Amino acid sequence: MRSDRAGPGEPPAHTDIHWPAGLTPSDADAFQHDEASIDSPPERVFGYLVDVDGWPSWNPQVRRVRTSGRIGPGAMFQIEFRGLRLDAMVGECVPPSRFGWAGTTTDLSMYQAWLLLPTPSGTRVIAEEMAKGATAITNRDGRAAERTRDGHRELLSRLKHVAGQDSGTEPS
Repeated sequence: MRSDRAGPGEPPAHTDIHWPAGLTPSDADAFQHDEASIDSPPERVFGYLVDVDGWPSWNPQVRRVRTSGRIGPGAMFQIEFRGLRLDAMVGECVPPSRFGWAGTTTDLSMYQAWLLLPTPSGTRVIAEEMAKGATAITNRDGRAAERTRDGHRELLSRLKHVAGQDSGTEPS
């Protein structure tokens, strides 16, 4: 697993990630890039990402989610994410390779993008997140930045665990 954090103006953003206007790495007050290899096909990994209702069962950063059940471009949901309650919207959903969602609250706008690339042994997962606003500025340095970085690593580790299990079950 690899993790990089960059400041504004110098993000190592992956060139194949599609960012919505105003929520690009160059707009960010904070940016995170992580990668992992998962020994499962992209379709299986993608299933866990788009099962937004199931996130709390494996994503340590998500406490609650409320969706209308349908997840696709433009779908709205509410999420308690890293202790914040966000109004969220799916920005991109292209099976089995791309998933992105935006979340906002009073002093934070963020976009989390996932790119899944097939490999001979499974999937290369690239996760990038940009954030802007007072919360992003407060959390980009010191202990808060360490918690964010550790949270991203744990997120990918948990995704790797659930999607890599040979349990014969798929996400709901």
